[in-house]
Amino acid sequence: MQAAQVADDSGRTTDAVLLYHLAEEYDNVTVILNRALSEALAVDLGQEHMRLEPLKPRENEQTKQGNQQQQSQQPQGSLSLTSVDDPVVLAQNMIGLYNSNAMYYKKIRSANRDACGVLLQMSKAKSRAESGKWPEAID
Repeated sequence: MQAAQVADDSGRTTDAVLLYHLAEEYDNVTVILNRALSEALAVDLGQEHMRLEPLKPRENEQTKQGNQQQQSQQPQGSLSLTSVDDPVVLAQNMIGLYNSNAMYYKKIRSANRDACGVLLQMSKAKSRAESGKWPEAID
Protein backbone atom coordinates (compact mmCIF):
# COMPACT_ATOMS: atom_id res chain seq x y z
CA MET A 1 0.00 0.00 0.00
CA GLN A 2 2.80 2.42 0.87
CA ALA A 3 4.67 1.68 -2.34
CA ALA A 4 1.47 2.21 -4.32
CA GLN A 5 0.88 5.55 -2.61
CA VAL A 6 4.46 6.66 -3.31
CA ALA A 7 4.13 5.61 -6.96
CA ASP A 8 0.84 7.49 -7.26
CA ASP A 9 2.25 10.60 -5.57
CA SER A 10 5.25 10.62 -7.92
CA GLY A 11 3.09 10.26 -11.04
CA ARG A 12 4.00 6.67 -11.88
CA THR A 13 0.47 5.67 -12.88
CA THR A 14 1.15 2.17 -14.19
CA ASP A 15 3.22 1.29 -11.12
CA ALA A 16 0.49 2.59 -8.80
CA VAL A 17 -2.21 0.67 -10.70
CA LEU A 18 -0.28 -2.59 -10.50
CA LEU A 19 0.66 -2.17 -6.84
CA TYR A 20 -2.87 -1.27 -5.75
CA HIS A 21 -4.18 -4.19 -7.80
CA LEU A 22 -1.77 -6.57 -6.06
CA ALA A 23 -2.87 -5.13 -2.70
CA GLU A 24 -6.48 -5.90 -3.72
CA GLU A 25 -7.39 -2.20 -3.54
CA TYR A 26 -9.45 -2.29 -6.72
CA ASP A 27 -11.37 0.89 -5.90
CA ASN A 28 -8.07 2.80 -5.66
CA VAL A 29 -7.07 1.37 -9.05
CA THR A 30 -10.30 2.72 -10.51
CA VAL A 31 -9.73 6.14 -8.94
CA ILE A 32 -6.25 6.31 -10.51
CA LEU A 33 -7.60 5.15 -13.87
CA ASN A 34 -10.31 7.83 -13.72
CA ARG A 35 -7.68 10.49 -13.02
CA ALA A 36 -5.48 9.30 -15.89
CA LEU A 37 -8.46 9.20 -18.27
CA SER A 38 -9.51 12.69 -17.20
CA GLU A 39 -6.03 14.04 -17.86
CA ALA A 40 -5.91 12.31 -21.25
CA LEU A 41 -9.29 13.75 -22.22
CA ALA A 42 -8.17 17.26 -21.24
CA VAL A 43 -5.60 17.29 -24.06
CA ASP A 44 -6.93 19.47 -26.89
CA LEU A 45 -8.03 17.87 -30.16
CA GLY A 46 -5.13 17.54 -32.56
CA GLN A 47 -2.51 17.69 -29.81
CA GLU A 48 -0.17 14.81 -29.02
CA HIS A 49 -1.87 12.19 -26.84
CA MET A 50 -0.88 11.80 -23.21
CA ARG A 51 1.43 8.84 -22.60
CA LEU A 52 2.21 6.91 -19.45
CA GLU A 53 5.51 5.33 -18.55
CA PRO A 54 4.79 1.60 -19.02
CA LEU A 55 6.17 -1.15 -16.86
CA LYS A 56 9.19 -2.87 -18.37
CA PRO A 57 9.33 -6.64 -18.97
CA ARG A 58 11.69 -8.67 -16.85
CA GLU A 59 14.69 -9.91 -18.82
CA ASN A 60 15.65 -13.58 -18.84
CA GLU A 61 19.16 -14.83 -18.03
CA GLN A 62 20.26 -15.17 -21.67
CA THR A 63 19.43 -11.52 -22.32
CA LYS A 64 21.22 -10.42 -19.15
CA GLN A 65 24.37 -12.26 -20.24
CA GLY A 66 24.39 -10.28 -23.48
CA ASN A 67 24.08 -13.25 -25.81
CA GLN A 68 24.48 -11.84 -29.35
CA GLN A 69 21.64 -13.97 -30.73
CA GLN A 70 19.23 -12.79 -28.05
CA GLN A 71 20.11 -9.12 -28.51
CA SER A 72 18.49 -9.05 -31.94
CA GLN A 73 15.22 -10.32 -30.48
CA GLN A 74 12.90 -8.71 -27.95
CA PRO A 75 13.62 -9.74 -24.37
CA GLN A 76 11.61 -12.67 -23.14
CA GLY A 77 9.79 -11.96 -19.92
CA SER A 78 6.48 -11.37 -18.29
CA LEU A 79 4.30 -8.50 -19.37
CA SER A 80 1.19 -7.56 -17.51
CA LEU A 81 -2.06 -5.77 -18.22
CA THR A 82 -0.32 -2.57 -17.18
CA SER A 83 2.52 -2.70 -19.73
CA VAL A 84 0.96 -0.02 -21.94
CA ASP A 85 1.60 3.68 -22.36
CA ASP A 86 -1.92 4.74 -23.37
CA PRO A 87 -4.19 5.62 -20.41
CA VAL A 88 -7.28 4.57 -22.38
CA VAL A 89 -5.88 1.11 -23.13
CA LEU A 90 -4.74 0.76 -19.51
CA ALA A 91 -8.25 1.61 -18.29
CA GLN A 92 -9.86 -0.76 -20.80
CA ASN A 93 -7.54 -3.59 -19.74
CA MET A 94 -8.13 -3.15 -16.03
CA ILE A 95 -11.87 -2.46 -16.20
CA GLY A 96 -12.29 -5.42 -18.56
CA LEU A 97 -10.61 -7.61 -15.97
CA TYR A 98 -12.66 -6.17 -13.12
CA ASN A 99 -15.97 -6.46 -14.96
CA SER A 100 -15.31 -10.12 -15.73
CA ASN A 101 -15.04 -11.21 -12.09
CA ALA A 102 -17.45 -10.46 -9.25
CA MET A 103 -14.58 -10.67 -6.74
CA TYR A 104 -13.13 -7.50 -8.24
CA TYR A 105 -16.39 -5.88 -9.27
CA LYS A 106 -17.97 -5.84 -5.82
CA LYS A 107 -14.92 -4.12 -4.26
CA ILE A 108 -15.28 -1.05 -6.50
CA ARG A 109 -17.71 1.70 -5.57
CA SER A 110 -20.44 2.11 -8.17
CA ALA A 111 -19.71 5.84 -8.55
CA ASN A 112 -16.12 5.06 -9.57
CA ARG A 113 -17.21 2.28 -11.96
CA ASP A 114 -19.79 4.57 -13.54
CA ALA A 115 -17.31 7.45 -13.86
CA CYS A 116 -14.80 5.16 -15.57
CA GLY A 117 -17.44 3.97 -18.02
CA VAL A 118 -18.42 7.55 -18.89
CA LEU A 119 -14.77 8.59 -19.29
CA LEU A 120 -14.14 5.65 -21.64
CA GLN A 121 -17.21 6.64 -23.70
CA MET A 122 -15.94 10.23 -23.83
CA SER A 123 -12.58 8.92 -25.01
CA LYS A 124 -14.25 7.04 -27.87
CA ALA A 125 -16.18 10.17 -28.84
CA LYS A 126 -13.00 12.26 -28.76
CA SER A 127 -11.18 9.71 -30.91
CA ARG A 128 -13.99 9.77 -33.47
CA ALA A 129 -14.02 13.57 -33.46
CA GLU A 130 -10.26 13.61 -34.12
CA SER A 131 -10.85 11.27 -37.06
CA GLY A 132 -13.47 13.65 -38.47
CA LYS A 133 -16.31 11.23 -37.78
CA TRP A 134 -18.53 13.90 -36.28
CA PRO A 135 -21.93 12.08 -36.47
CA GLU A 136 -20.44 9.03 -34.74
CA ALA A 137 -18.79 11.23 -32.12
CA ILE A 138 -22.09 12.95 -31.35
CA ASP A 139 -23.94 9.62 -31.13
